[in-house]
Amino acid sequence: MIAIVDAEIDLHVAADVAFDRLVAVETWPVWLSCVRRIAIEPEQHRRVVAPGDDLVVWGELARNDREIYEVETLEAPYRLSFVGAYSCRKHLHFLLDPHGAQRTHLKLIFEYPIHGGVIAESLDRLTVRPKLTTAFEHSLLTLRGLVEHDAVELTTH
Repeated sequence: MIAIVDAEIDLHVAADVAFDRLVAVETWPVWLSCVRRIAIEPEQHRRVVAPGDDLVVWGELARNDREIYEVETLEAPYRLSFVGAYSCRKHLHFLLDPHGAQRTHLKLIFEYPIHGGVIAESLDRLTVRPKLTTAFEHSLLTLRGLVEHDAVELTTH
């Protein structure tokens, strides 16, 4: 069984501004509340992900443990996807849909396997999914504030 949790929001910025913030993974713990810490491997003193990179994630996406995600898709400025390094059934997608020059729709999708049959699926549906949905919705509101601030910074400099 695969569980899917998603959230979406309209951003009042160009898609490239939002995408620049998404690939700057060192800022994820600031706005993505279910991530406590993140690192890019191999460490090359970069702050943005590139094809072939691995992300080491600590937080609720990793069930409060350390987990590795590989960059699966990097299509600027429209799509950024990760797949679990040890579970190809675990995915994290950021999909950007531009609507004009200064408006972008962002959708975040998290897919993960549930093991343990009907009881495990029911417990996940009642506990984990609502918690992740709320976290993602709150996180996207925080992200909107950050990317709209980024857009203002770009226009004033």
